[in-house]
Amino acid sequence: MPAPSTTVPVDWLRSAVARVFVAAGLSQADAGAIGGALVEADLRGIPSHGVMLVPMYVDRLSAGSVTTASRGELVVDTGAIAVLDAQNAMGILTADQGMSLAIARARDHGVGVVVARRAFHFGAA
Repeated sequence: MPAPSTTVPVDWLRSAVARVFVAAGLSQADAGAIGGALVEADLRGIPSHGVMLVPMYVDRLSAGSVTTASRGELVVDTGAIAVLDAQNAMGILTADQGMSLAIARARDHGVGVVVARRAFHFGAA
């Protein structure tokens, strides 16, 4: 027999998840980005990378193994190639940062390659 389920409005869920991350110390903007990405994973049919991760993310934040930083540090920047030290920040945020860097490099060089180190889980990508 399948487990019982509850249906909630998508906007309510995004907001609720964001509030959890604000309570855990993230900015409203960062919490909204994380909440949106986790809910989007559920909507795309990837529940293993969706809202079910909230307790694990909060546990890691509480334990200090993940930081509330919004961005990583660019440690290598040479033409089309960059290395981002994510400094254990939330992976959804630093993955967005890395993608922006890759897009900018691709515009300038025809290709953009960005590698992130010390990165935390970044959801369903």
